[in-house]
Order: sequence, then C-alpha cells, then structure tokens
Amino acid sequence: MRQILSLILTFSLLFCGCSSFQSEKTELSGSTEQTEPSESSTPQSDSPENDAQENTSREIFSDEQNPSKESLFLLCAYLPTSSAPDDLSPYAQNIALLDYLVLNTDVYWDENGELLVSDHFSSAVQALDGQTKLWCTINPQGELIRSQIAGSTIDTDEERQNLAQNIVEFAEEHKLSGIDIDWEVPLENEWEDFSAFLVTLKDLLDASDIGLSLALYPQDILLEQSAIDSIDRVHVMAYDQFDSKGLHSTMQTAKDSIDYFLSLGFSPEQLVLGIPAYGRPLDASAQWLLYSDIDLSTVSSEDPNRIGDFFFNTPQLAAEKAQYAKEQNLGGVMIYHLLCDKTDENSLICAVSNAAFSTQETE
Repeated sequence: MRQILSLILTFSLLFCGCSSFQSEKTELSGSTEQTEPSESSTPQSDSPENDAQENTSREIFSDEQNPSKESLFLLCAYLPTSSAPDDLSPYAQNIALLDYLVLNTDVYWDENGELLVSDHFSSAVQALDGQTKLWCTINPQGELIRSQIAGSTIDTDEERQNLAQNIVEFAEEHKLSGIDIDWEVPLENEWEDFSAFLVTLKDLLDASDIGLSLALYPQDILLEQSAIDSIDRVHVMAYDQFDSKGLHSTMQTAKDSIDYFLSLGFSPEQLVLGIPAYGRPLDASAQWLLYSDIDLSTVSSEDPNRIGDFFFNTPQLAAEKAQYAKEQNLGGVMIYHLLCDKTDENSLICAVSNAAFSTQETE
C-alpha cells in the first residue's frame, strides 16, 4: 500500500469522475462464488455509423507505420460471452469507458484448424454493436489441450496458414478490431511452432488492419523473439498468483509480472496490466469471490483489500496499479472481467479510467 498522500489522491480521483453513473445501487451480499470466473488493431469498420461513434473515454490514435499498434494508453476488459446476460444495458456505463472489449470463452479451433463458434458469441456481437471496439479470444479446443495434441494442429506451414486464414476471415466477418490468442499453456516442445504460427497470423492480420494480442501468465513463456515482435499487445494475467501471505494480486504481483515480460524482450507499450474483479482465499483454494458481490462496508479494518479470508482489489488498489502502469509507459490496463465488476461509482473500470486518464490530455 502506498503512503497516505497517494491514497488521498486516489480517493479524490475516484469520486470526481464517476458521478454520472445512474445505475440503481443494489444491496450486495458478499457471497462466495465457488467456480472460477469464465476465462479464457484498427478501426472496426469504415462505415459512417462507426466513424461517427463516440468513445466517451478517449480517441485512439494509431501508429502510421502499423495501424494495429495503438499508441495511447488504453483500457479494456474481458467479457465471457457464455456467461453474458441477454441484457447488457446495466454495464453500458462501464463499457462506455473502455477502448475495447475482448469477447472470450466461445470461439475455439479444432484438430483441423476450423473455428467452432457458439451462438453466445454471435448474440454478444449483435448486442454490443456500436458500443465499443471488439476483440475476440480464440483458444485451442479444450480436448486438444487435455490430450496434449494442440501442437499438432500447427506443426506444419500448411496448417499454420490454414488456421491463420480461418481466423482472419472470422475477424473480417464480424468486423473485429483485434484477435486475442489464449493458449494455457503450450507444452515445451510446442512453443516453436506456436511462435511460427503467431508470425504467420500477424502477417495476415496486418493486411486487414486487425490487431493481435496474447493472454499470458507471467511464467514459463518460451516465445521466440520473432513472435514477441509480432504481438501488438499482451494482456498480462497478473492475478491468481499467491505470495507468501496468500495474497493473489498485490501491487508487487503487478510489478513482478511486468518485470518478467520486459525480461523476455517485450517493450513496455506492448504490455497491458491485468487487474482481477474478484477475490481469492488466502489458502489458494478453488474459490472466487466476485467483486460485484462484495459489500465494501464490511472489509477488514486492517487491510481494505481483505474481506474475511479473501483478498481482492479495491478501487483504490486498482487506481494505484493504473497509475503505476502509466508511470511505466505500459500499453494500458485490462479488467478481468466486465461481469464481475460493480456498475456504480465503486466500479474498478471507473477507478482505473479516472486514475489513468484524468491528466492524459494535459501531459
């Protein structure tokens, strides 16, 4: 925790920019969710409708040499479409603060390099039309990972080209601004082919002005430098990693995670710091307490990021992480995930937006 002066600054940021939230506050139960929250560029379209779309947070300026590499500090969140309600209007205020939203959990590639797309994804794309730029996570099919044959789907040039082409056509069809690859995790002997696949995919995406990101935990990464150079953004999963006290996503976790990726050869502007919208128990057991269910009036008097035996990120800690990310010239901040966040003035998205962007125009 930073000094008192930092906390005072954070509180002032929190309450000056979120007063426009009109969502009705509900009484929060603080109940524990026993299952893990569902896991895991360029302009979306040249149409007049999208050109006229106003992002209420910031305008995005693209690098002239590579339109998919956005130059400003950006804010994004994940949305597991398989868990999304039919009515996303309660989240509209938070979505309006995002530069892009990453849809995940519903698009996979199979053993033939064909994409399996659920109806949940298509429904979410339709519901979110015009609200923000959309990226989409694509994973190897779960069975491929469990049977340890995912690598065999991309171990030849022909297979890599086929899968990459299918992904690009999918992105163009749904007018996506970016593709996010989440493979947790390649076997040691699969990283070489995975690196080659990313280079192939990036070459094809560039032709359509579509960005490429990876969702990665800060450990055991064996990407080749050619693949690292091909990535526009890394959504750094700086959570679910427990320190000696059983705390899973502290400020030190964030710093250590960023240092790890920098040591691999990534540049600061490629890195997007992930912040969890859920708490984990100190014993690291498989329980997830959604931030939306936490009554902030019941947190520990000794540690505001504790409620009972759960550690979570308060708006204050999220704002501090956003300030750190800005100071380190990172590419942005990511919230995992939209549906776990509160939708009132205590939302983490609101806290991060205020902390990161309140002075951006004057810098």
